[in-house]
Amino acid sequence: MESSPQFMSLDFVEGEIENEGEGIQRKIEQEEENEDKLTLLEATAYGSGDIVIYLTHSMIALFLNPFLLKVAGISPFIFGGLLVLMNVIDAVANPIIGYISDYTSSKNGRRRQWILYSALPQALAYMALWQIPSFLGYGTPLILYYTFFAVTFTILSDSFSIPYSAMTPDLTHDYNERTKLTTWRMVSAIVSSLVGIFLQGTLIQFFHERRGYSLSAIVVGIFILFPAFATFYFTHERYVYNPNSNPNPLNSNPNHLEPNPNQEFSTSIQFKIRE
Repeated sequence: MESSPQFMSLDFVEGEIENEGEGIQRKIEQEEENEDKLTLLEATAYGSGDIVIYLTHSMIALFLNPFLLKVAGISPFIFGGLLVLMNVIDAVANPIIGYISDYTSSKNGRRRQWILYSALPQALAYMALWQIPSFLGYGTPLILYYTFFAVTFTILSDSFSIPYSAMTPDLTHDYNERTKLTTWRMVSAIVSSLVGIFLQGTLIQFFHERRGYSLSAIVVGIFILFPAFATFYFTHERYVYNPNSNPNPLNSNPNHLEPNPNQEFSTSIQFKIRE
């Protein structure tokens, strides 16, 4: 006796096709996500950019005072005024540079462009800040010299650090990858500060003060070019936000914010503690 043929219902066939299509789409999205993941080289290259910031600023914070007062012969009153000026310039330049970099558009991205073009001038300004030009003497010309290069370095340093610090969300939207980038930044910052302090102190003691400061500044100025260019060449801005699409970020839809995967866990702990 022949068995009667079995026929599948149309709804069942359509459901199978839809499920298979969704599976293929998820697979494609997963492959694209894996291809766009940050590599170890990119994460370390980005993190090394903090070497430029923390190495130079650590040297200025710890050694500029004795250099200008004791070696260059600048009066404490002039030096205090110079520090105030540097901080005022920094406070004014920060929001201006941040705003301009938000609207920067180039083939290199909106942040990396600033990193590329500020690296060399910043290094030169840093090296000049630690020199004592003998032809200027010890009067007003020398004070104007240090004022010019202190202000120049502050602006160029902000031109590097502000776009650099704001580049993290342009590299990845993934919470864990952002955490990885921040980790590499902190490691670079701590290590470079400690090594730099030891190096400068050693060179000053070995070559005596004036020559030691000058030589250390040249070494640091040349060295910071390597992490700066590494940050530029080995990173890629995947997600470039267009400020014109939402000029007022305070009006952003909170539903568009990326959730913190640890929020649910931490909230449950808080409830347990309160109970």
